[in-house]
Amino acid sequence: MRTFIIVGHRATTSPSFSLEDIPGTSGRLDILCRAVTAAFVLSHGIRKDVCVYLILLGGQEPKTIRLCGE
Repeated sequence: MRTFIIVGHRATTSPSFSLEDIPGTSGRLDILCRAVTAAFVLSHGIRKDVCVYLILLGGQEPKTIRLCGE
């Protein structure tokens, strides 16, 4: 199993960001989304042996999101 831990120091945990400007108002949450895509997507399918932890530290309460391909 491959495990990726991605820390977003400025990634917001509140829903107050604008969907029209995700890179500017969410603390670069778009970069975390690209990392998740890179971890899971193959040219011919989806990796099943991957687990990604997103650690969001940009809000009042830090949050951890776990995504597994199983």
